[in-house]
Amino acid sequence: MTDTASVLRYWRAIEIFCPQSVPKVKPEDKKTPTNDFRAPNAIAPWDKRHAVMRRRIGNDAWRHEVYAGVYPVRALRDLLQEKFGADPDSYDERLDIDTALFCLSVTHDGRVLFDNAVLSTCAWAWGRTISPGPSASNWLEGYAEFAKKFDSQLRQELALEEGDEAGHKLQADGISVGRPVTLGDIGKVSAWLLRELHIEMPEISDGMRISSRRVPERYAYEADGADFLNSFFMDDLSLVASQVEAGNVGPALHEYLAADGAVDESRRVDVRQKLALPFHSLAPEVFPHGRWPSKGHHPLVYGQQFAINQLLEQVEQTGGLFGINGPPGTGKTTLLRDLVASVVVSRALALSKLSSPAQAFTGVASMKAQDKERTVKLWSDALSGFEIVVASANNGAVENVTLDIPGIDAVDASWAQGFDYFSEFASRVIEKPAWGLLAARLGSKANRAIFRKRFWQDESRESSEASGGDGAEKKPGFSSWLYSQNSALIDWRAAKTSFQQALDAERKLRAQRQSWFERIGELAKALAREKGFAAEAERRQQAEINSAIAEEAAAAEHERARIEHESASATLASHASNRPGIIRVVFTLGRAYRNWNARSRELATVEREARKSKLAAQELADAMVEIQEASTGFRTAAERTLAKEREVVERLRKSLAEAKQVLGEHFPSFATWHTDDVGREKSSPWVDPAWNAARTRVFMEALNLHKAFVISQAADIGKNLTALFDVLQGNVPADAAHAAVRAAWQTLFFIVPVVSTTFASLPRLFEHLGREELGWLLIDEAGQAVPQSAVGGIWRAKRAIVVGDPLQLEPVLTIPFSAQQALRGKFDVSETWLPGRLSTQKLADRVATVGTVLVDHERKPLWVSSPLRVHRRCDEEMFRISNKIAYNDMMVFGTEGRKPFHLPPSAWIHVESADAEGHWIPAEGEMALSILRDVAPETRDKIYVISPFRDVVRGLESLLHKAKLSNVEVGTIHTVQGKESDVVLLVLGGNPKRPGAKAWASKKPNLLNVAVSRAKRRIYVIGNRRVWEQFDNFDKCSAILGPQSEWVPPVPSYLQ
Repeated sequence: MTDTASVLRYWRAIEIFCPQSVPKVKPEDKKTPTNDFRAPNAIAPWDKRHAVMRRRIGNDAWRHEVYAGVYPVRALRDLLQEKFGADPDSYDERLDIDTALFCLSVTHDGRVLFDNAVLSTCAWAWGRTISPGPSASNWLEGYAEFAKKFDSQLRQELALEEGDEAGHKLQADGISVGRPVTLGDIGKVSAWLLRELHIEMPEISDGMRISSRRVPERYAYEADGADFLNSFFMDDLSLVASQVEAGNVGPALHEYLAADGAVDESRRVDVRQKLALPFHSLAPEVFPHGRWPSKGHHPLVYGQQFAINQLLEQVEQTGGLFGINGPPGTGKTTLLRDLVASVVVSRALALSKLSSPAQAFTGVASMKAQDKERTVKLWSDALSGFEIVVASANNGAVENVTLDIPGIDAVDASWAQGFDYFSEFASRVIEKPAWGLLAARLGSKANRAIFRKRFWQDESRESSEASGGDGAEKKPGFSSWLYSQNSALIDWRAAKTSFQQALDAERKLRAQRQSWFERIGELAKALAREKGFAAEAERRQQAEINSAIAEEAAAAEHERARIEHESASATLASHASNRPGIIRVVFTLGRAYRNWNARSRELATVEREARKSKLAAQELADAMVEIQEASTGFRTAAERTLAKEREVVERLRKSLAEAKQVLGEHFPSFATWHTDDVGREKSSPWVDPAWNAARTRVFMEALNLHKAFVISQAADIGKNLTALFDVLQGNVPADAAHAAVRAAWQTLFFIVPVVSTTFASLPRLFEHLGREELGWLLIDEAGQAVPQSAVGGIWRAKRAIVVGDPLQLEPVLTIPFSAQQALRGKFDVSETWLPGRLSTQKLADRVATVGTVLVDHERKPLWVSSPLRVHRRCDEEMFRISNKIAYNDMMVFGTEGRKPFHLPPSAWIHVESADAEGHWIPAEGEMALSILRDVAPETRDKIYVISPFRDVVRGLESLLHKAKLSNVEVGTIHTVQGKESDVVLLVLGGNPKRPGAKAWASKKPNLLNVAVSRAKRRIYVIGNRRVWEQFDNFDKCSAILGPQSEWVPPVPSYLQ
């Protein structure tokens, strides 16, 4: 597997050039104020004269993260393009980030924590690109050695002074700190580093951005080893590359990184063309036992349920990778919720097989957590592999899923009423009304701390008072709640019985529907047999007719032969009686006799032949009588068989008619599947309200069973979770007892089935876990994720479900495509693995065996994974634009029957102006402001005002700041991926003298697709129609929206 390891090392080299951006300037932020500083004259935030130090922070201390030598990454990109060639994506403004040469952690008293210092790999690579240059064989080798040199210089430059008693005491306690520093001291280190790296940008040496945050006073000098500067994925890529070389890889990652020769495209099944697979995948016996208690009791539709059933069939038992193509508004989150329900029920099935709760554990293990020894109960294998992690490159997507799953709006009120799966704790965790504790947002250290505070700890006095409570009535955290429980087995037994009863009821309904499903197949076979039998009966009937005709002909022939024989016999007898007498014989000298005798012989021959013909005709006539009798028998038998088969058909039809009566619209109309594409996609085969409710009940009882188990094993659960929170706080070393850490994690997943994280935080979050030690990795918005970002998560997961869309926003890399090509050559990997052409979704699509074919922007076939097709977000105009430009009309419109919307129809407002500031067209901004003044008062929903260009966003922000419109949010199109609103304004901008930017924005449908599909009810496009409609995709948008040269204000709602 060396080639695969080379791919991972190639991607790691790419990541060297992909730094984190420095935090945005936020001087007024109460938690993490962030400011720009310029050495040496600026006052540092750890100086007592600075405003930050005058803030009251109780028992906390300030920690300052110093990003020294701030520079634009575009400077390195320009150098790389100079070396390797121009990048066609250079217009993508997501590339315009600022990063730093290095990062330092400075304590409240101005001391650098040397163990937290981080040198930028990107800055180092910048220097190496200058000297020795990319042509050198060791171009990107030697970072570790240079980092040691930097560390040595840093320690020397900022070393403790001789009289610094406090500093030397800290050193004696094992804390590696320097003397109190000034900004000038840090600027000198920046200048030294620039010289060492041969980077001639002296103006950046004195610039730095400093973000201040609060830490508990007892941790004031603790170095956490956090890397706030470099790629999040480099260490994981190195780890997994070494594991790949050792053959320690599960099926999910093996499929994800399948070599070109291992991808067998002949195995692909286009589920829009070959409906046999969906037919069998939607058999009731394939459905999971449990489902989500969805709002309105709506079941999944055809494509969603097919995806769930297929992925369970393909990966639940054996593990592996499964891709799902989710265009905008097609119900990806809805699908994921049903998958969560299925996994929880599967664990409940394993749980229900235990004779006692204690059997869930198989032993104990210990681990060190700072100076404490933690004892952890180990879970049995039967209860392992159910852990669910939702991960994404998009922080907003992660947050949406985590808030959605436990949120009260995610379930129907009829199910939530009176149900309590740790609902109070869930509400505290998400700070909104919740129905159950089903998800936790972890990932970053800050998110972990928030979860610990809201879930594990008792509610603080401040929180209690802030929520209107009495300090004396503060609510216990989960830790205290566990401590208060008594281990009553009766709860466990009752919950187990209830779960089993719900399962039995569901299985009974499933069996009935499965029998109906099988009868559909039986009916199809019976109809085929009936057709064959009918043809056979018709053939036999015709054969009988034919044999009757033949019998009649044979009888006639026999009669003719008989008559001929009688005639010949009579003639012969008559001739015999006329034999000449002796006198005549003598008189004629024997001639008369001779003549008579000759004639006699002739007549005898004739008689003989006639007799033979008569006998033959008799035999034939007798045979034809037998054949006729046989034909009649065959015809009778065929008609009897046909009649019996028709009885079978009628019985099956009657049974299925009863099924139709029971199931109503949920009875699948397979006869019209091939002809009614829309009806098929919007259907929900088999899941009528009765079975729907039964499957939901199974899930709810599964949660009750989990809760009963937690109560019965409260003490051990509490100990395991205590260890888990040590892990989350970073108190457990990397070499801690593996089994203990894994069991601690499994305990959290047992109670909170879903944990979410960004890919950026995943390596640190699960650093103690190895191959396939997570049950399920659900990757959301996978089309936005660079392929290398998912490697560590997929390696740790037994099953990876990749959900996304290659036709929405694509990932972006700071390293130019030309440089990616150059690096590829150094690692000898094929073009397949160029990250600039890939996403996590595209790699999953590549190996998917079920999916469909779309058409890409170059009009080439585009194979995508199992498609979700029913769009339920946008009104028709936005749907039509998105469907036309991106999906080749694959999506199905599913938002009929909405209430009328009181705002003017969606439109393209033509604005023509030569006045431009960069890509900002002030006249377009004025039009947007005019529209917003009319629209904003008419809707309570947030209005998104978006643009492809940051120049436009900056102009809009300045303009709208003065207007004080509270429900308006401005950003680039990239900032609203995964979001939606009733009203969206798309302000195009685009410098008239720089058409290349428009060409970039229109090259693919992705950008416009995301923009229009954010709008549920109205999209107002603002820009120069005549110019923009000359470009791909925007021409179709223009045609669908129609011309409008001015804005027509709506009638105010109070007058309607």
